[in-house]
Amino acid sequence: MIVDYAFLFENLGNLSQVSTTALAVSITVVAIIVELAATRYSPKISDLFLKNGVNIAVMSFFIFIIVFNVWIMVPKLDPASTAIKAVIWTYLVLLTVSFVIIIPYLFFVFDFLRPDSIIRSLEKSACSHLRAARRNPRHLTDARRRFLGTVEQIGDIGVKSIASMDRSLGLSCISALQRILTHYLSVKREYPPHWYLLESGSFYGFCRESIARIESTQTWTEMAVLKQYEFILTTAVGSIREMVQEVSNAMGEIAASAAVENLEESIELIVAYFNTFLRIGHNARDQYGIFNILNQYRMFAEHMMDRDVKRTLEIAAYFRYYGLLAVAAGLPFIMVTASSDLRILNEKAYERGFAGRRELLDIFLTLDKEPETAVDEIAFLGVRKSQAILAGFYLGHGEEELARHIWRDMRHESPERLTAIRDEILALDRERYWEVTDRWINFDYVPPKQKDRIREFFSWFEGSGPVTT
Repeated sequence: MIVDYAFLFENLGNLSQVSTTALAVSITVVAIIVELAATRYSPKISDLFLKNGVNIAVMSFFIFIIVFNVWIMVPKLDPASTAIKAVIWTYLVLLTVSFVIIIPYLFFVFDFLRPDSIIRSLEKSACSHLRAARRNPRHLTDARRRFLGTVEQIGDIGVKSIASMDRSLGLSCISALQRILTHYLSVKREYPPHWYLLESGSFYGFCRESIARIESTQTWTEMAVLKQYEFILTTAVGSIREMVQEVSNAMGEIAASAAVENLEESIELIVAYFNTFLRIGHNARDQYGIFNILNQYRMFAEHMMDRDVKRTLEIAAYFRYYGLLAVAAGLPFIMVTASSDLRILNEKAYERGFAGRRELLDIFLTLDKEPETAVDEIAFLGVRKSQAILAGFYLGHGEEELARHIWRDMRHESPERLTAIRDEILALDRERYWEVTDRWINFDYVPPKQKDRIREFFSWFEGSGPVTT
């Protein structure tokens, strides 16, 4: 094969124009795609894209080819020389590679700008800011500012996903925030004291006293993430159930991590946010959302049993408060859920030898009151059923005195109401609930062996029991 190097050298300019045009079109397409994604999701996408190693490498390669062509066209050189032949072949190879990689590069760009990829990139960015703050205290201010901005961007994307009904994107945001915070809690004690100082404008909407409180408790990082959950939950209640449920699940994971690390101030903030989320659910009259939040809240209380008696009893008191609040708001199912969760909590307390189990039982027994309306009757009938089931549990474990304590609280109920409570418990023989829920259980189900204990408990109200008052 005979190669006309003189012809090739003379036409390098034309090749340069073709390559420059092709690369310019490719870069323009990429810029438009990135800008559209940044407008839809987050302005930070542009920053992440420009800092990505693959993008830097590809763009640098394209620019190098153009500059390379300019420099070989400037000097007057002999096309027949060995050096020019090598340069021509090198340029042709580089030009071929630049054309070949355009399609794979566009595929990479589209993959990079997929919603889940964007969230992963933001999550990695937030974690890298946390690592930078821990490893290089001199850059604390910059790392803190960048971390706050990244977390807010994830939260904003989560809120926007609700408006567009993009559930998968919203769920990815919630999971990313959960992973960021659980990672932080696992290494929180490694951060220097200056990390916990806040700049002005870090948390808009908070007064000076609140900012000072956040600084003194060293919980601004937790607050930054949990605040995003509050925004997402406020928008999602009543519209996208999966996102409400995922926020609840994420809170459970975060709470468990804080309990394992024994971070008292973080735990206090998490309890406050659990209560805030319950309030949001009440205001939106979203019984399903509260149903899920209470489930995770109860499991958090179970985590705290072996660590903090006072905190466990405090959470139990909140169950009572929000249960009664729900009844007043005409949401009886919430009271039924709260009573069932408190019953489970009492059972776990007995099995674990919880030091405050008698106080916990007393809180449970103050959950009911005399019904005044039909809604009250639904709610407090559920409470009494939960209390009777707990009495049967105690009798099954030989704890007659604890069962008697419940009996004394219920003995003033009318015979008709007691009969209804007993018959409804004994009639239920299906453990799994017949609809799809997060828990998959019937609250009032008791195993067949425990039903004998239920009958024994209710026999006391007839005056035929083994114990008299």
